Amino acid sequence: MYWPGERLRGRERGQRRAGGGRRSAGSQRAAYADFSERGVGLRMECNYSGRAGTIRDGKFIASEADDGAQTVMSCGRERDAREGRFFSFFDKDATIERIGPDRLLLRSGATELILERPAVRRLQYVPTPAELEGRWRLLEVTHYMPGGGYSGIGLSEVPGRVVVSGDRLSYSRCPQFGLTFRVGPDGRLEKTGGTAPPAAPADCRELAEPAPGRELPSQWDVLRLLHDNPLVEKKGEDALLISTERFGLLVTKAPCQTQEQSNDHRTTRVVDCASSE
Repeated sequence: MYWPGERLRGRERGQRRAGGGRRSAGSQRAAYADFSERGVGLRMECNYSGRAGTIRDGKFIASEADDGAQTVMSCGRERDAREGRFFSFFDKDATIERIGPDRLLLRSGATELILERPAVRRLQYVPTPAELEGRWRLLEVTHYMPGGGYSGIGLSEVPGRVVVSGDRLSYSRCPQFGLTFRVGPDGRLEKTGGTAPPAAPADCRELAEPAPGRELPSQWDVLRLLHDNPLVEKKGEDALLISTERFGLLVTKAPCQTQEQSNDHRTTRVVDCASSE
């Protein structure tokens, strides 16, 4: 699995066309090229695509039978153009060259694409201890399913905050399940102490609502995730993604504001829609 690392560019013009940008969108990866024995699965922020093919003799050989099916959500002129360049890159046989243990250089015609492993790419987004500190509002929890699928539920209406203070992490409504941790070099919150929550909800009614479906996560998975030595990475200036292989928790410090209209529709006001502390 790879993330478009630095550039997708035409060598003749030397023009930067894709790369940089966000590593993730919500609790999922914003862009990737996932290779398998059947071909390559693709995403670039908005849409999904793929190309059937095989890797042989240092090349990705595209299958002539592939119809190049993809989602077609419009994401704005600039993003649509970038997606088109990324998705069409694999239509022609591309050469593949390893340029280090975690990077690949692909060439197709006059275009180059550099891919970097997600585990390495994410290191650029590891927060400092100071950036971890604070009270974080719950946004959503996602279940990453085997085979690449995912499902999630919103948490914006769930009260309480994830609190990080020094080496202590807790959920404010159920501090009895708090823990101490140290931050590993890969941004992992390595647990050093604290009482793990039981497998099923107990003594914490705020997170006791059951999962709304069999494949969906539950609110209780928030506590289980925090105790499972999760990785943490920055999501912009005021959000974090806390994740394991099974679950991802998105939290933020950003205010939750919405516009509320009067009954006669003559005036509007901004109201705080955040869950309570």
